[in-house]
Amino acid sequence: MIAGMDAAKVAQDLKEYRGGVKSKDYQPLNKYGYGAIMRSATKDLSWEEIDAVAKYVSELK
Repeated sequence: MIAGMDAAKVAQDLKEYRGGVKSKDYQPLNKYGYGAIMRSATKDLSWEEIDAVAKYVSELK
């Protein structure tokens, strides 16, 4: 479950799944075999939207 996880960790994981050109530190990730699914779910999100999603998830109980 990701509810209540640290926002910075969630954002980092989502940005790694997305990959892209924002930072050379964020290469596409295939954690637990979910790479393709998570990439498709995050590819249209901006870096700011990912941060907002991470903040929202971290506040869930």
